[in-house]
Amino acid sequence: MSATGSDMYKSLADGSKQKLNGNLVYVDKADQSHLLDNQLIDEDYSGSATDKHTDVSDDWTANEGILLDLYSSEVSGNYTGTINWTLVQAP
Repeated sequence: MSATGSDMYKSLADGSKQKLNGNLVYVDKADQSHLLDNQLIDEDYSGSATDKHTDVSDDWTANEGILLDLYSSEVSGNYTGTINWTLVQAP
């Protein structure tokens, strides 16, 4: 499974948008940070073939998984963006 994250923006009163001063990142179990740019998300799945739901974040700690890496403390507000997941059924 892989994931790609878009830039994060907040809408301003004048109708313009402000880009978040930071990035979406994936922090793996070895504490390595990777930009969320078609990043492989290493997940072991041991459920049955008929399961329709998998919680990919189930084993993530507070400092693992998809996080924000901020470059400034001046980022308050509500931001929106998109994470696109790509799933592949493979042996």
